[in-house]
Amino acid sequence: MISTGNDFQKLPLELKSLYIHAYGTYLMSKEYEEMTIHLYQLDNLYVEVWEDFVEVMHIKTYNTNRCLSKYLNDIDISNVLHG
Repeated sequence: MISTGNDFQKLPLELKSLYIHAYGTYLMSKEYEEMTIHLYQLDNLYVEVWEDFVEVMHIKTYNTNRCLSKYLNDIDISNVLHG
């Protein structure tokens, strides 16, 4: 297993993607222009996996939960509010 975010950053894109799918916790996805962004939690990191519907194009990591603010409007909590 990778021990730090720095170790993860050093991996090539393909290995990052495999590692995220093996050890990350999927949180949600959203569409942006012609991309799909999948959000994962991986140890103490939040990770965005940017795909163009065919392949992973970019992986961006955050070590703070501030990155989550752009996802808040997409979370449906109606089941929680209305039982």
